[in-house]
Amino acid sequence: MAKKIEFDDYRASSFRKRCEVLAFRSDDPFVFLKPWGTQKNERNAWVIVPLDENGDVTGGLFGCAASEFERTYKQCEPIGANRYKKTVTVRAYQPGFTFEVDTVLSNGWMEVSGSRALRPDAWVVRAPGGEIYPVENEEFVRCYVASSPSGE
Repeated sequence: MAKKIEFDDYRASSFRKRCEVLAFRSDDPFVFLKPWGTQKNERNAWVIVPLDENGDVTGGLFGCAASEFERTYKQCEPIGANRYKKTVTVRAYQPGFTFEVDTVLSNGWMEVSGSRALRPDAWVVRAPGGEIYPVENEEFVRCYVASSPSGE
């Protein structure tokens, strides 16, 4: 059974994403049934398709609220290609056991209730808007690189 946790900033370090994504805004609300939980997205949220370090589609999908997307992603060149990169610094650490968190957006929307880490080496990540979510270690190592708190 996964233990419900709160984010412990004292244990966290700063990271930034290194991989780009494809992103598409949806006029409709949508839901993703993921191994880590059910993600409920409001209308105008973005469907995110992660890319690997070679720019190839990874096969995963997730959503990002419109307000969070506009605040944290920037379009890559060439403009119009639906390619974006997350440009903000996140805080993250490995609790060392399987855990569960609620992903609540800055506007109060419960995006995922009981989002679960599937393995004890997973990371708990806090975005600048305060939303907390698990990222499995393999994905975290592939997508994130250590950064200074200022994002450099």
